[in-house]
Amino acid sequence: MEFNRRTFLRAGLLTSATTAVSCVAGRQNSPFAPESEEPIPTIIIEESPAPIEPISTGEQPDISREIRLLNRAGYGPRPGDLEEVMTVGYEAYLQEQLNPAGIDDVEVEQILADNDLYRASTQTLLEEEPRDLFFALGWETLARKIYSKKQLYEALVEFWSDHFHIYPRKARLLSGLKVVDDREVIRPHALGRFRDLLAASVHSPAMLVYLDNVRNIAESPNENYARELLELHTMGVNAGYSQDDVEAVARLLTGLSVRPRGSDRGEVIFVNRRHDNREKSVLGTTFAANQGEQDIEDLIDFLASHPKTADFISYKLVRRFVSDVPPPALVNSASQIFQQSDGDIQAVMSHILLSSEFANADPKLKRPLTFFASVCRAVDADIRPTQILGMILTQLGQVPFMWPAPNGYPDVAHAWTGTLLARWNLALALAHREIDSISYPDIDTERLLQAVRLSNLTSDDLRALLTEYAQTSEERTVMKGDLLALWLSSPEFQWI
Repeated sequence: MEFNRRTFLRAGLLTSATTAVSCVAGRQNSPFAPESEEPIPTIIIEESPAPIEPISTGEQPDISREIRLLNRAGYGPRPGDLEEVMTVGYEAYLQEQLNPAGIDDVEVEQILADNDLYRASTQTLLEEEPRDLFFALGWETLARKIYSKKQLYEALVEFWSDHFHIYPRKARLLSGLKVVDDREVIRPHALGRFRDLLAASVHSPAMLVYLDNVRNIAESPNENYARELLELHTMGVNAGYSQDDVEAVARLLTGLSVRPRGSDRGEVIFVNRRHDNREKSVLGTTFAANQGEQDIEDLIDFLASHPKTADFISYKLVRRFVSDVPPPALVNSASQIFQQSDGDIQAVMSHILLSSEFANADPKLKRPLTFFASVCRAVDADIRPTQILGMILTQLGQVPFMWPAPNGYPDVAHAWTGTLLARWNLALALAHREIDSISYPDIDTERLLQAVRLSNLTSDDLRALLTEYAQTSEERTVMKGDLLALWLSSPEFQWI
């Protein structure tokens, strides 16, 4: 086989460059009005019951549980990570990752110490320009994926951010409220109890604005949030509920709103006079009349403890961490753990990651954001927060939080196969040090080649191909960059 990928990649290097992600900060009368004129899709159903076969990459290498854990329950190994896992053992490392409070994360905390806007008060956030808010939130998100030692925690933060997705460009207040949602809803509960996470999301000002519950009043119910709460956040579209159930859930949520103005703008409020205090029924369960705000707490309890919610959450977790086509037996057993543990996310994840299905899982294609983070981790990169990062992620097709529909970025391979050229371009540009915002230590050619030869990530054919290329290349400096680029853009690095 001839090595001609370098020529192919360089010809297309960064030809698809676009401007960094920005936001149209339109000023309209209502604080809940759209930020821009672009249409916002109401729903794209990705939780289809129809099985989707994983895309074949040919013969796959025998990837160890340790390598799979570092890639699936995180963003790929940095130099030395695999050796650490092999030293302490798979189960000990997993237990450490399941208890992130005990992990010293001083490196990433120092890197993010100057990201003051992310930590600002709600009132301050609501006064800032959306582009500045998106930049602060994006940098916080990306830096933690690349530098944090709490890799499983960060992977679950991303999972729940998609599950309880909020598109921050929909309304004026959302750019600031999404920062609050990230730090006060998703992050505190990512490895806790699902009931607590759900309750925090139901009382998230960003969620209430995004899905229009601020317009949900007894005299004129708005069903947007009720529908997504059932369909996307808890029971799933195939749970057997009816339109009457959706309407009842909407009535249970009436009066739960966000203060749009004043010194406490952006805070959640419950307005009893706008609440429907009549008796309601959801899937045969009666909610008594005249309960006021207790209706909302009872609804959260009902949804969080429902077996269909356990099934749906387990299905999505198995799909994200194990296979595009989730093994039914593992979904069922994870659902049982969910129900027995009162929705303990830590217990469910431990069960999934210790399962034989995970140990023998089919390859999954990295999502673009995971690919970018894993490339940076693989070369031990130093990332500087500039708009170039936004341009790169735009080219790759996955800017954090910028999926316009409420179901979050998709999990399955077929949604991302069109991004491969952009990935190759990134690998080549990074390998030849052509990205100003990213630098990394010099990689000795022989050590790189040895790492490729020994890596469980790399098939025998690719090892032989890269070795032959290294031995026949006349330009050692150029070869080193090409060798790195070819490895990072190979199917063996893309599929984990």
